[in-house]
Amino acid sequence: ELRAREAAEAAAREAAEAAAREAAEAAAREAAEAAAREAAEAAAREAAEAAAREAAMASYAFSARLAADGQMVLGGQVPNQRLATYIGLISGYASSDGLSATGEGAPDNFDTNVIAGMRALLRLDEGELSYGEKTWSLLGRTTSEDAREEALGMIAALVDGDAWQAGVELISATELCSQRVAGFLSSNTIRFESASASVAPGSLAILQELAALLQQCPDSRVYVEGYTDDQGSFADNLKLSSDRADTVVNGLIKLGIDEGRLFAIGYGEDRPVASNETEEGRQQNRRIEFRILD
Repeated sequence: ELRAREAAEAAAREAAEAAAREAAEAAAREAAEAAAREAAEAAAREAAEAAAREAAMASYAFSARLAADGQMVLGGQVPNQRLATYIGLISGYASSDGLSATGEGAPDNFDTNVIAGMRALLRLDEGELSYGEKTWSLLGRTTSEDAREEALGMIAALVDGDAWQAGVELISATELCSQRVAGFLSSNTIRFESASASVAPGSLAILQELAALLQQCPDSRVYVEGYTDDQGSFADNLKLSSDRADTVVNGLIKLGIDEGRLFAIGYGEDRPVASNETEEGRQQNRRIEFRILD
């Protein structure tokens, strides 16, 4: 009986120990699985947050465009409203309404880069400062070699200046003036009273803007060329085109342009830019063009 009891007790102990081991192993497995799940969830969260940060950085964008007339247009994102206001101030009180203040996705050293970039842009006659796809860029044009070197030097002096794309074209005052006048006239037409050399009242503001543009290249010669459609006689059209060119020249002289720079030429119905078979084409042929030379 004693031996039987001892055997039973031993068996019970073994069973208890086995059960304890199993319970411990099960608990250990559960703890390990829980720890693995937590680690996986933490890794997934970190990956999702990293992806979100990367997406925010990739979509973060800023732009400042300096137009030929000196107007600055701002757009995109900046880290805070204080910086948005400051950018507007240093760019000649340009409106900062196009800027949204958000720090999410902003690159390191945004303040330093954007302020240096704005100051470099303001050295140019026209151009654009931009940030997008995690890259800064300054592109523009100037008639001054000193201004070009100053602008590029400001970018090169930045800690991460080698990550910039910077290109500043040096052009002559005459070329820049010619391009600005051509660009302006592409969307603004000098109109005259019907069958007359008198400038229509609505076109007087156009002459004022042209005079302002021509003041930017005071040493250039300006050829004002008049054209007509083919309605009427060749002689009448030639005279009308010449009279209209004279009217424009006289208007520019009154607005302060040196008359020694100005030359009026009438070509009549020669050199059409469109068909005279339609009213639309004839309207395009009735025009004033400017040639600006050194």
